[in-house]
Amino acid sequence: MAILCDNEIIGELIFKEIIPGESVTIGISLKQAKYKDHGYGTEAEKLAVGYAFKKLGVKTVLADTILTNTRSQHVLEKVGFVETSRDDMFIYYQIQR
Repeated sequence: MAILCDNEIIGELIFKEIIPGESVTIGISLKQAKYKDHGYGTEAEKLAVGYAFKKLGVKTVLADTILTNTRSQHVLEKVGFVETSRDDMFIYYQIQR
């Protein structure tokens, strides 16, 4: 899905690893740094979670981020995701309906 601002595509949000009725993993990417710190990622994540629960009918939404991406970690936690585990490279999150 495209993330739009004033009809310009500023990023993308993907749904992957969909297990119908159970879970989906989401990922987000903004095109340029100038679009960060304006709430676009947070709003996109909130909309994605709502879509996953209401339209996809899943019980759990999963996400991950590399250890050094503190901005992404902050956004996930602000939206309501909780950390479930971590390894040498990633932190894994989930939010339940």
